[in-house]
Amino acid sequence: MASVKTKISISINGAMDDQTIRVSSSLIKKYKIPQGTSLLFKVGSIQETVRVLSTGNAGVQIHANLAERTGLSDENTLCLKYNLNQRTLSVGPIVGVMLRKISSNMLRPFGNVTSFARELTEAARLSGGLVYFFSADQLEERGGRIAGLIYNKGWKKGMFPYPDALYNRLTSRVVEKSTKVQRFISEAKTQYHSVVFNERYLDKAEVFSALKKEADVAEVLPESYTYQGSKMLRAMLNRHAAVFLKPVLSSLGKGIIRVRRGGSGGYESHIAGNDGKIRQMNFASFPSMLKSLGPRLKKAKYIIQEGIDLLTSSGSPIDFRALVQRNGKGEWKLTSIVARIAASRTFVSNLARGGKLTTVDGAFSAGNLPVHLRSATSSRLKKVAVDIAKGIETQISDAHFAELGIDLAVDYHGRVYLLEVNSKPSKEDNSPLVLEDSTDQNPTDGGKSAVRIRPSVRRVVCYSKYLGGF
Repeated sequence: MASVKTKISISINGAMDDQTIRVSSSLIKKYKIPQGTSLLFKVGSIQETVRVLSTGNAGVQIHANLAERTGLSDENTLCLKYNLNQRTLSVGPIVGVMLRKISSNMLRPFGNVTSFARELTEAARLSGGLVYFFSADQLEERGGRIAGLIYNKGWKKGMFPYPDALYNRLTSRVVEKSTKVQRFISEAKTQYHSVVFNERYLDKAEVFSALKKEADVAEVLPESYTYQGSKMLRAMLNRHAAVFLKPVLSSLGKGIIRVRRGGSGGYESHIAGNDGKIRQMNFASFPSMLKSLGPRLKKAKYIIQEGIDLLTSSGSPIDFRALVQRNGKGEWKLTSIVARIAASRTFVSNLARGGKLTTVDGAFSAGNLPVHLRSATSSRLKKVAVDIAKGIETQISDAHFAELGIDLAVDYHGRVYLLEVNSKPSKEDNSPLVLEDSTDQNPTDGGKSAVRIRPSVRRVVCYSKYLGGF
């Protein structure tokens, strides 16, 4: 018999032993849960042998000791499922979110992503699920459990099971690649059967190399190569009026170099610094340019990419950030798409670099895209974003992803291009997701929650429920 499931609340009852749980009589009857005999009670990776007794109250009652061992607490709202063949009663999903740091400030323990953490917690409560947050810098494991924080009338510390779904929100490549973190991820997957999603960063060269093999998206790829030296740069500049050199492992536009042919055989370069400022240099010849840029290009791995004649607004380039996520059926779906207009005198559109947000239609209007192209181009942007996510799933099989930030561009003919794929789209308080243009308009709480829950956050919970079989 397949698992059956429903949403329930947990309550603590100190008047019974810690190997007994009480389940509402209606649920016992509905799902044919045996009473008085041993069965398994599963919470994430933790399994306890218990006996079930009925209660006239709703939900599930457990002893405080059992709650402590499983990481549950009073007033948790989760989904319950019972598998008759395996005699296993499970509650969940349990979702663990791995962050780099947790501060001692219990009002904002996660800094600029605290509001996102609160939002994700509330989304799980409304849908049925438990979310906890833990630090890679202070990773503490004990007895098959992880030390972390949970929100329950304030942020509180606790020990929690290895989760059904482990959401990697590390924003440091160095920390993510550390031996400690890699060993932890491996053990979570193999020993505790957690499904880890957004396992790692993607690098630019890897993405473009993989997607060249996908017929559905190959046509939206600008001409791109792993940079091999001055001959490649000269050849690209002979074919294109401008090229971009992008550090393979950079983010927020840091270190991007734009090179353009100038007048009288000269060249000009613009370099995006770590502070967001653009430095311009002019060169009379290709050798003089190479002498200046060469040392920089030898310090890191770059891709070289054709410059695209993008839509602009008052001279500032426009691009589009699509958020594509897996839904409650495990399928890739577009959650939102926004447009970003670069700050004045820069080609980097990130909000952290002074870019501003607008809607897709607003960007088309600001960029003077011909009116007769706008509807088809909007549809094309949305389809391409989903096709790119599917292509990455097919071609990059060593890691599992459930959400991708996909940066796209449009030229004045309405042609769509891929700029970049980000496996760690921003969740900070100033995230572009605050302007979500989403087709998902069905809040799980009917609009009654005190915390605004974006479609993107609900989708993380829905996918976690799918992973946990809830």
